[in-house]
Amino acid sequence: MKIIHQWCDDDQFWLDGNEQSMASARAAGWKTRTVVELDDAPLPDSVRCSLMSLIRDDSYAASFQSLGQYRTALLRAIRENLAR
Repeated sequence: MKIIHQWCDDDQFWLDGNEQSMASARAAGWKTRTVVELDDAPLPDSVRCSLMSLIRDDSYAASFQSLGQYRTALLRAIRENLAR
């Protein structure tokens, strides 16, 4: 697991830095976030199969108003299946 500290002033380009530089950016009014990068691990077959079914289902994809909502739903499906 790798922790990445980032800040941004214009919502377009996020800059990486350490905790001290992120604290300075936050004090200057920049947006900040902490991202956790997990090691790649293979998905269990059950999760992979259910995710592939969702991706293949055009009516499921068309039910969302934006690509962001669709992507969020796919990520949620992965998380929920991993939690089972």
